[in-house]
Amino acid sequence: NADEVMNLAYWTSDYVHLGPFRLTSFDPAEGMAFRAYEAYFLGRPKIDVVRVRLFGDENALLSNLLAGTVDLFMESTITPEIGFELKSRWESSDQGTVYITQGFTRFLTPQWRPSVLTEPANLDARVRAALYRALDREALSEGLQAGHRELALWSLLPPGDRYYEATRDGFRPHSFDPDRARAGLAEAGWTPGPDGVLRHQSDGRRFRNTISEAGEATREVAAYADSWRRIGIEVDEVRVPPAQVRDREYRAQYASWEVSGGSGDSIFSRLEGPAASAQNRWVGNRGGYDDPRAQALVDAYREGLSERDQFRAVKGLSDFFVDELPLLVLFVSADPIGVRKGVDALHDVAGGAQAGQPFGTYSRTAHLWDVQ
Repeated sequence: NADEVMNLAYWTSDYVHLGPFRLTSFDPAEGMAFRAYEAYFLGRPKIDVVRVRLFGDENALLSNLLAGTVDLFMESTITPEIGFELKSRWESSDQGTVYITQGFTRFLTPQWRPSVLTEPANLDARVRAALYRALDREALSEGLQAGHRELALWSLLPPGDRYYEATRDGFRPHSFDPDRARAGLAEAGWTPGPDGVLRHQSDGRRFRNTISEAGEATREVAAYADSWRRIGIEVDEVRVPPAQVRDREYRAQYASWEVSGGSGDSIFSRLEGPAASAQNRWVGNRGGYDDPRAQALVDAYREGLSERDQFRAVKGLSDFFVDELPLLVLFVSADPIGVRKGVDALHDVAGGAQAGQPFGTYSRTAHLWDVQ
């Protein structure tokens, strides 16, 4: 038929039957098809059909993008490395446009349950500060994100957030400084043994940490582990088995540190109790963090009735993070989205946001998208 069709690549299959398009077919192996909703309140969409194709292999997706069989891809679909490569290749040959948007704030979360934690030293704020100073955020961002060291974070909220100024440069006191890191660990009783590995002066035990990830941050884990090994810490790298990724109880039992991420102010939820446990079916705070001081600060932010109140609350949260380091903020991930030449879409990308946000997603003007 004469229907205009757009091929859209997306990583997720979570859709609500609302908006300018209605689901008409679904194949777990192939993807979904959506047809324009004639009665959409902003007017009938220009595109008749949107096909959402699912890709489990990033190289296959890249090949389809370069071949022109995919018209548009949204956030959280390709890694920064592939995104920067596609941007260079598409834009140098006038084949399309790739926008580099702000993705998730990447951070390390410690295990707070003494019954699970394999190295109690991680509960000492002095030790967390030392571990933080051993991580070169700019070099990590550069190495993990195709040379973009400017994405390193020095604040609790990323630049562009409406309350960024309340947190700006808050983490500068914890800048990369391996000598200060070693001195801080020595103050906490950790000194190098004959083999260079740190041992505690009280019992001679070796400082051994574990960094866990759920299958999407293998390179990150290797980079963080290497940084800590350089100051004398033994580090095990653990990948959560695919079958256990959605097992909340299993995920809550990580031994030392977990690589994680969140967008915008969702990072505050890492301070909210209660701790995940069998009593609440493991739906609480996964890392086991539960501090009434932190909860009061988060509540003040959530309950703020004005921007002034919320700004003040965010400043309090930032100061708390800087002092206590309940998690170690590292960098904001680059999140590429893109559209091939000949497709009229994403012109207002600067005002959009990830689908996880409650407003202004990148697809909010999908009814105006068109294919030449």
